[in-house]
Amino acid sequence: MKTSTKAPNKADAEIGAKIRARRLARGMSLVQLAHAVGITYQQIQKYEKGGSRVSSGRLSRIAAALDVPITVFFNVPHGQAVESRNANAAPLILDTPGVAALLRAFSGIEDRSVRRAFVALAECAAGYRPRRRGRPPA
Repeated sequence: MKTSTKAPNKADAEIGAKIRARRLARGMSLVQLAHAVGITYQQIQKYEKGGSRVSSGRLSRIAAALDVPITVFFNVPHGQAVESRNANAAPLILDTPGVAALLRAFSGIEDRSVRRAFVALAECAAGYRPRRRGRPPA
């Protein structure tokens, strides 16, 4: 059975997942992103679920609406990074389920001591050794 070259594939699904992660991290709704790009929210849903391929022009507009470089949507082989290592780490972390919600909640904590305690709790739950010098970043 012959497959269509225009049918979405695994890479399209990965790009869609990264679009969703970035959209959620920015606190944007489907409707807001769709409006910024000039398409329907249903089309954004199709992209995010990997049901439709995103053209390069459309992906460029999505990246602009999300205020990120277009390269964050692609897996760049090791040694061929287009951005700094720290900048490439963010998309990988944002792909983890729950991270966008966690970041939104964390950014709403105004008290520095509560933020430090939250970081310490998360590090403990993850099995990280507590830092001996200084305080955890907050």
